[in-house]
Amino acid sequence: MPQGHLYIRQIALISPRRKAGLYLIICLGLVFSVLPTLSWAQIGGKSSMGFLNSPVGALATAMGGQNTSIISDDPSLQLSNPALLNDKMHGRLDMSYTPWFAYNNFGSSYAHHLEESGTTLGGTIVFNNYGKFVGLDAGGNPTTDFTASDFALVVGAAQAKGNFRLGGNFKFASSSIGGYSAQAIAVDLGAAFVHPKKELRIGLVVKNLGFGLSNYTDQSPTLRLPLDVQAGLTYKLAHMPLRFSVTTHSLNVWDVTYQNPNPLASNDPRTRTSEENNKPFFDQIARRVVIGGEFLLGKGFNIRAGYNHLINRELKQEQAGGASGFSFGGMMRIKSFEIAYTQAIYHAQGSTGVLTIGIDMARIGITKKQASATETLPTSN
Repeated sequence: MPQGHLYIRQIALISPRRKAGLYLIICLGLVFSVLPTLSWAQIGGKSSMGFLNSPVGALATAMGGQNTSIISDDPSLQLSNPALLNDKMHGRLDMSYTPWFAYNNFGSSYAHHLEESGTTLGGTIVFNNYGKFVGLDAGGNPTTDFTASDFALVVGAAQAKGNFRLGGNFKFASSSIGGYSAQAIAVDLGAAFVHPKKELRIGLVVKNLGFGLSNYTDQSPTLRLPLDVQAGLTYKLAHMPLRFSVTTHSLNVWDVTYQNPNPLASNDPRTRTSEENNKPFFDQIARRVVIGGEFLLGKGFNIRAGYNHLINRELKQEQAGGASGFSFGGMMRIKSFEIAYTQAIYHAQGSTGVLTIGIDMARIGITKKQASATETLPTSN
């Protein structure tokens, strides 16, 4: 028997659970083999299409803006990790609105589960409206007013392989200002592990792996998408209505600090660098960590909170404390409708509210109901 056929036969004899783990290892190996060539620094405005990493929806925002491991019925989690798409999202339509400081964000997500193949499909539209700007020439004379906006279309799919879930997103992104625009395409590759007995979820995702299709002008710098590698876990305590998450981001970048060109701190004469830009090792690690928690107070009511240390360190006022980086919210469900709201604190001057309205299209009869559900989710979610 040829040796190649022998290898194929040996793989066929592997149990489905071990085979899923083998597929996961192979996929992750391929991803991380190309990361060193793509891991340019993307902190502090050094990448394009940064809105692709902004949270969409009240749940993701309440968890600190980043999460890779919550398996819920919220289809907007597709943007956090495509592997989180599951059959509990079938027929669920979410619409979110976020009035950011300088623009308004609109997002809408929908998921559909295919029972025959066990695949869950998801789609999300994101639109940022920056409003109208007064046009001026170099001399300050009025010209034509103009607008600016961002748009992203995301389609994805996920499938369970034993205790693992594998998923991917395809993204088309467009950004325009005045008569200039840029377009890009990217993919997200995600995986999640669902513990067969405990309510433990572990997630890993590589986000925004792609390139630009067209640029604003011929002289514009090359488009560099905000590549981000994230990993995290979610665990629900066995005898308490508490579920917490820990997520790490920017694992493909060593220095996640923003180098302030005009620091208020005095310069260190020994290194000729500012104390503000000379971050200790522990701070470099802490800036990558996002924590979140949920109090599951019944099937139709949750209270949520999160903390993002990177936001706290970069947006808090100098020589002062503050609640920058904290987020608080809640969810209430009434039959086929769900309302979730999160207040995220970014700066002492103000915070941002995120409103998400979810509709179970299958329950109200617009979408066909599923005959069965294979995912195991917390009963209080």
